[in-house]
Amino acid sequence: MTITLRVIGAVLILISLQDQFQTLFHPAGRGALSDWTGKIVWKTMRFFARRNVGRLTLAGPFALLLIIVIWAGLLCLGWACLIFPQLGSFTVMAGLDPAQHHGFFDALNISVGSLITLGGDMMPTTKGIRFLMSLEGVFGFALLTASVSWLLSIYPVLESGRSFAQEAMSLYTACRRCHLAISDLAESEAHSLIHGLAVQLASVRNQMVQFPVTYYFNVGEKKTSIAAVMPFVAHIAEEAELDIRPGVRLAGSVLSSAVDNFAEFVGSTFLGMPNGNRKAILSTLACDHMRDPSGIAAMAATVMSTRNATPIIVSNLLLTCFPITFLSAATFRTG
Repeated sequence: MTITLRVIGAVLILISLQDQFQTLFHPAGRGALSDWTGKIVWKTMRFFARRNVGRLTLAGPFALLLIIVIWAGLLCLGWACLIFPQLGSFTVMAGLDPAQHHGFFDALNISVGSLITLGGDMMPTTKGIRFLMSLEGVFGFALLTASVSWLLSIYPVLESGRSFAQEAMSLYTACRRCHLAISDLAESEAHSLIHGLAVQLASVRNQMVQFPVTYYFNVGEKKTSIAAVMPFVAHIAEEAELDIRPGVRLAGSVLSSAVDNFAEFVGSTFLGMPNGNRKAILSTLACDHMRDPSGIAAMAATVMSTRNATPIIVSNLLLTCFPITFLSAATFRTG
């Protein structure tokens, strides 16, 4: 029984430490336990958000806190399994009955106190147990420090994603209001704008690879939601790749590659679509974040229609501003 408890305790501790390392320190930033926790919380919150979409904004914070609690819980349980067989070597404070403090709950209480570096009403008398409790305190302090650093690192990533989404949404709104498309701009201006979007998107994608938990942070605003603007960004890339100007076409190819990389990562990591095409992944992404895919897809169609309407608008503007010129020309032709 003693050996079994020690093996179980060691396994629980290793699981917690391995997941912490994979999530916090590994370049991919993905731990199996944290990934599973994030997906479960996300699906649960989506279920409760069917009547109130605003509840989905709680998924990210809940997932983050639950992951940290699970890490700490596994450490506490693991060390409790190591301490429990040695409870007979502990002394209790005066006034307490030693016969009533030999259960697993007492070992768990000692483990929690050691993890948060607080003393309890039971003290070890052997050097080995004192060393284990000191070691648990070190791991507890490391977990606290790493968790705080993780929190402070995640929110700049969220800000970067929201800034990119808001810039893309502002671009869409400007194109719609001005009845212009990016392809109507001069080559240097169009190249600079499209290449800037590609650089920002590549940065957002790489930051999401490092901090996958940020996927579960629903911002609640359409204008700052990556899921809402990605179809429009993909449309910009497609249109630019068909442009006759080499600079614009090159920038469009770079943006298209950035969109593909983003869609491939999101599809394989969060949506279960490792081999899905770009449009299907972006549409599923919108649905997963409870955005209207039909309305989002219409963004690109709207920009395309405004681009086609530009010559008509210019003709109407000329006819309005210079009616005498057009009238004289018509009279001359008739005569």
